[in-house]
Amino acid sequence: MALMTRFASLLALPLALLAPAPAPAQQPAAPALLGAAPLERRHQDWLLVCDNVRVCRAQVTGNDGSLMIRRDPGPAGAILIVLDGQEPSDGPSVPPLESIRVDGGAAPGGWRLDREGESAKLEGAAALAFVRAAANARTISYRAGTETRTVSLAGLTAALLAMDEAQGRVGTVTATIRPGPGRAAAVPPAQPVPVLWVPRPATARVPRGFAAAVRRAHGAALRRADCETSEHATSQDSAVALSRTEILVFLGCRLYNTSFGTLLLRAPRADPRRARVVLLPQIPAEDNDESGVQSNLEWDPQAAILSAGSHSCAGTCGGRSQWTFDGRSFRLSGHLTYEWGGAEPLDHYRVAVRIRR
Repeated sequence: MALMTRFASLLALPLALLAPAPAPAQQPAAPALLGAAPLERRHQDWLLVCDNVRVCRAQVTGNDGSLMIRRDPGPAGAILIVLDGQEPSDGPSVPPLESIRVDGGAAPGGWRLDREGESAKLEGAAALAFVRAAANARTISYRAGTETRTVSLAGLTAALLAMDEAQGRVGTVTATIRPGPGRAAAVPPAQPVPVLWVPRPATARVPRGFAAAVRRAHGAALRRADCETSEHATSQDSAVALSRTEILVFLGCRLYNTSFGTLLLRAPRADPRRARVVLLPQIPAEDNDESGVQSNLEWDPQAAILSAGSHSCAGTCGGRSQWTFDGRSFRLSGHLTYEWGGAEPLDHYRVAVRIRR
């Protein structure tokens, strides 16, 4: 399977009034997300996720088989079904088309093999007809290697109906579950991916030993975040220019089972003692980590983009988020999740980042 990838401004207080102190978290200003609110719903064995431009993916979860249904928004929104034959524990395999069964009977035709993607795919009108038929069935099965994989369809009807509702299809000829006489033109048009314009990233040099100075001044913040003081943790410390006047500091915090946690701070270039812990904004319905620790945090200096994520389930489930610095604060610019049962990452939120000239 192809798995992938706000802060308030600091007050300019006189240095004479400042002394080393704990670094309280900066609460993000939470600017509005661009596009529609992301949608995530679980219906029995099925998970539906629609992103902020209403590209929707429904996938089975908790089964030994893998089936994903993706549909684009708009009157002519393309539909794609992927049966994934890859089994992580046994190695890759391509599902033979003749092995695909719906409730034990032969599946409708139109499938094609994608040997590079190690999957079977169905698109267009054939895909729409297939999901309408599958909505009234109980299982889909197929061979993967020497074993037969079974996909439960419990909850599929509810997931497809929610997809139709999110894309404005109910009552039209394009609807999956409740088609009607409404013309395709009645479906809301697809919207482009929103654009987030940001300034050119800073390239100023960081003063030598800046990250170490922040660590020395803010032991209380490290203790609140339950950070380690081991040599391995401190070896992860680094700092980069955020703007001409501010520096972004990464302090190694702690090792998880499958990732490494980093405490993120933002500091005035003139005084590392005034660093403040950064709480990055999350998408709606996601819990924010009040400690400011992020997993597997990475910085792209060419685009001023932070990314963080984690995985589990032997690498078959997890997620990744990214934030872009807009000159004043970090804005959420991407979030996806993935788990066993789908052929693609599940996009929740995405924007196109453009650098101002």
